[in-house]
Amino acid sequence: MSDSLPGDRPVRGDSREDSTASTGRPAIETVVPGRPSPIRIATLLAAGLVVVSTLTIVYRVMDVVGDPTNVLVVSGVAVGLATAGARLFDARQAAIVAGAGLAIGLTWYLVELPTEQAVAFVAHAEYILALLSGRSVLVIVDIERWMLAVVPAPVFLTWFLTLRRRYLAAAAVGGSVIGFFVLTGDAALPVATVGSVGVLALSSLGTLERAGGTLADAEITTVVLAVAVVASLTLSVVPQGTAKTYSPGQGFEGRVGVTDGTLEADLLATDGNMQISGDVELSGRARWTVESDRERYWRVGAYDLYTGDGWSRQSASTEVPTNRAVATETVRQRFTAESRIATAPAAWRPTEVAGVEIRETAFGGFAPSEPLEPGQSYVVESRVVDPSARRLQQAGDEYPAAVASRFLQLPASTPDRVEQTAAEVTAGIENPYNATVRVKQWLENAKGYSLSVDRPTGPVADAFLFEMTDGYCTYFATTMAVMLRTQGIPARLAVGYTPGERIGENTWRVRGYDSHAWVEVYFPDVGWVQFDPTPAQPRERAARERLAGSGGEDTDRDGTAGADTETSTGTSGAPAWLPDPDQSETGERASVTETPTPTPGDDSGPTFGDTGPVIEEGAFDGADGPGWERPLLGSVIGIGMIAGARRSGLSGRLYRAIWLRWQPRSDPVTDVERAYDRVETLYKQVHRPRRTGETPRQYFEAVGAGDRAMALCDRYEQARYAGDIDREAADQSVTLADAIVAEHRGLTVTSPDSV
Repeated sequence: MSDSLPGDRPVRGDSREDSTASTGRPAIETVVPGRPSPIRIATLLAAGLVVVSTLTIVYRVMDVVGDPTNVLVVSGVAVGLATAGARLFDARQAAIVAGAGLAIGLTWYLVELPTEQAVAFVAHAEYILALLSGRSVLVIVDIERWMLAVVPAPVFLTWFLTLRRRYLAAAAVGGSVIGFFVLTGDAALPVATVGSVGVLALSSLGTLERAGGTLADAEITTVVLAVAVVASLTLSVVPQGTAKTYSPGQGFEGRVGVTDGTLEADLLATDGNMQISGDVELSGRARWTVESDRERYWRVGAYDLYTGDGWSRQSASTEVPTNRAVATETVRQRFTAESRIATAPAAWRPTEVAGVEIRETAFGGFAPSEPLEPGQSYVVESRVVDPSARRLQQAGDEYPAAVASRFLQLPASTPDRVEQTAAEVTAGIENPYNATVRVKQWLENAKGYSLSVDRPTGPVADAFLFEMTDGYCTYFATTMAVMLRTQGIPARLAVGYTPGERIGENTWRVRGYDSHAWVEVYFPDVGWVQFDPTPAQPRERAARERLAGSGGEDTDRDGTAGADTETSTGTSGAPAWLPDPDQSETGERASVTETPTPTPGDDSGPTFGDTGPVIEEGAFDGADGPGWERPLLGSVIGIGMIAGARRSGLSGRLYRAIWLRWQPRSDPVTDVERAYDRVETLYKQVHRPRRTGETPRQYFEAVGAGDRAMALCDRYEQARYAGDIDREAADQSVTLADAIVAEHRGLTVTSPDSV
């Protein structure tokens, strides 16, 4: 067995492929000691880029649901084993080791699942289809254990194959893993681009290294990589998931019906993910006509998994049942679609649906099996829970394990200052209900409402608390849910519509601008209770302004303008359910699903209007900075541009052009000699080169140089042969050279008439 390193160059003439000896066992590649060549080092760096990109994706996924340390440590061990193993066995044996490791890991993962889940092979097949159709890996049950089982094997194999100079195979393994995460939408564009650059560099540089090439031969590869980076960042050629996704038990679903880039489109996506945007518009398009016994919020769905930059549904879930001892009221509603749409709102919680074929969605919701067309309708009965404030105050904090494990989740990277602020806001409050009301009121008073905001680069809740002064419903609801979770109170984000515009007795017209997000908080023995932290009047004022200025888009199914419908209005002319605009901005809104308030005498209840702690700008440090991917991509582009310039000769031409036009100053003799060299170089391009044995003066006379050139020649001969020239003469020489160059190149310089 050789003592050489895996990175040493093989002896020329030896095969770099594994061969089989007469014994039938694979032979180990023969290498000799020595320092790796520069192109070998570059290839190893490319492989490292693939591995680091993979682990960055894994880190960001794991950060959402728990601590990514274990996965990173095990993957680091896999890299170490690959480095050591490259001395001991060949690629075929390494593939067997990696396959065995993957099999053992998956077996361990399945054994740790509950028996009914482990043997549900149809469900496993559905989850595989869901991932391949664009669903995030976050839908996987016990994702941390799954990552530990799956990730180390391809990381090991990618690095091992690189060390053994099986570059194309290494690129195929590493590229497959990155491609998988791109397909599931878990790889952000910058890191996906970096990973792709690594795969391309690994395959191309590796091929060049195996052919005996040098780093100087890799210029064209660098140019290609730079072009690929620019194309991916400007043309968005890296896909982020698929147009439709498959959900286990629900089939294929996608964004259907509302895809116009409005707040409604962001909130009511049917693909299980909700990204929080920056500036958004409101749509005045009529969506539903609702006939109902009571005015409610019309809920479409809920999200449990906070990802830092948005929300996701981790997987389909059976809703935690409401305690039968809690008083409920049955509310009957009829929804008639006014435009093509793929969602089905209802008052929470729906129990029976008729008139349309439906499929059950996560958290007790439902959706039509096919998008509804204008005029289609369905009838739904909901069991509405309206507990008293005292009942909620007495509910306690003994949460079911299934609720606590799922609805207290926060990314591991959530800054501590979010929890610190939530603790300050709720200081002195002893029950979850009063803490919830305090956080709601504090956000209403501390933040303003605006649809024109810049999307934050870091975690949304942290940015809204410490970097933003205004936001809209998704910012308010997200921040409230996160603050409650930091205090051990289960919360989730709900989306749907506010009641809409009353157009008759027990009839409402719901439009796009009625789309909304709010918070649902869990109380033991009660269930989920709605809280809306978004300031009511500013939001409703935006809706009124949109209604007043509506154009042709704001039409109903029958073609009539929305503003012409029969409405019950107050003195302000706004729909009746909207508060009077003269009401104080800080007044409590009479919510359509009334949030119970503490009764007088509750010693732990919050004080209405208390703004809580004041957060000064810059009072906290530690907000997330930019990732490492963009500077690296910028470096790739820069290096590619330099390589392209060298390859095309542009860098040489640029240097000569600068050298000809600009002369840095030195001592007088050097200044004169360089001034002459500039003019001779110019005449070489314009006329002809100076011949052998031809003196500078003979050359200038032969090409017909003018008086300026001859004056410069005088000073050059003095400096060259006498070795004595003063500063003034040197400055005159540089000025003469500048004038001669400008005369031939169209440049403007200081006039040398005084010379």
